[in-house]
Amino acid sequence: MRIPLDLPPGLNGDDTSFAGNGRWADGSNVRFRLGRAQTIGGWEALMSTPLTGVCRGVFPWTDNAAVLNIAFGTHSKLQLWQGGALFDITPASGFTAGAIDGAGSAGYGTGAFGIGGYGQPSATDYFPLTWSFAAWGQNLLASPRNQTIFAWTNATASKAVAIANAPANVTHMLVAPLNGGYQVFALGCNEEVSGVFNPLCIRHSSIRDNTVWSTTAAGGSWLDGWRGPTCWSGRRTRCSWARPSGRWTSPGGSIGWAATAG
Repeated sequence: MRIPLDLPPGLNGDDTSFAGNGRWADGSNVRFRLGRAQTIGGWEALMSTPLTGVCRGVFPWTDNAAVLNIAFGTHSKLQLWQGGALFDITPASGFTAGAIDGAGSAGYGTGAFGIGGYGQPSATDYFPLTWSFAAWGQNLLASPRNQTIFAWTNATASKAVAIANAPANVTHMLVAPLNGGYQVFALGCNEEVSGVFNPLCIRHSSIRDNTVWSTTAAGGSWLDGWRGPTCWSGRRTRCSWARPSGRWTSPGGSIGWAATAG
């Protein structure tokens, strides 16, 4: 006589095997699909060469020839995977390797032990080097935190180079499609007139030309001179720019952004 074994899906680890009668008690490399236990598929290595440094950002995109590219930003390198091979496209100039770990922004409890005056807060940010990536058409834009914006033009033998006239220090970078072209936004960057880094200064390039950053040609420099919290990152949305402590709109109309401040 055969008795059908129809156990409900999922592992029951809260009870003993006696108390959880009629349930799966344990398993390894198992997933449940359509109520039945199945083996979890394995992993396949993308490449045999390991990355250099601690990876803090990954960005995949496809170029005009339908070739898949994957950019990796580590604390010391900008590397690219293409066609099964790993290429070093780290900028030859203008890039500085950063920290692997961090303790946070300026204030009490951050920084190395014994550094600074007794009982005084640290005046420097201690962040690991992170990256913001975006595609400018088929090309890659990459910005290491608090450094400038670099562009790579799809030649594996070439290094990424700094974009002319872009702010020297950028906290986070975004690219928006606008009016049939593209526009680069720098969130937290150097003010245009003074050149002083302002954590809440937001500037953008001209449409279709990421080397033009002047107020007259690019259309404006937002929040210049306005002091307050720090703009950490941003995301493109279908609304206008948004900030927790205020409201303001972008000239992009329905193509807008949301910036977070902390």
